[in-house]
Amino acid sequence: MIARPAYVTNSQRKIIAWKPVPWTIPSVNELDTMEKLLPDYEDPVRRQRKVDTKAYISATTATIHFLTQLPVKTLMVQASRL
Repeated sequence: MIARPAYVTNSQRKIIAWKPVPWTIPSVNELDTMEKLLPDYEDPVRRQRKVDTKAYISATTATIHFLTQLPVKTLMVQASRL
């Protein structure tokens, strides 16, 4: 297995510059991009966590994600019923 280098040029700047939209769930692509900027090291505990990783998000984030997936027409119909 070829390990990633311990430091990727400008990785620290790229990680700090990452400004996800507040209250959104990062995509798998976004998380993969960030992970590639981090150093890779052999750690059996970390390897196990990678396999069993769970994502925890707030109820607010889940609600916002759900609502942004709805068509605008559906939201307007629901709002008119209030």
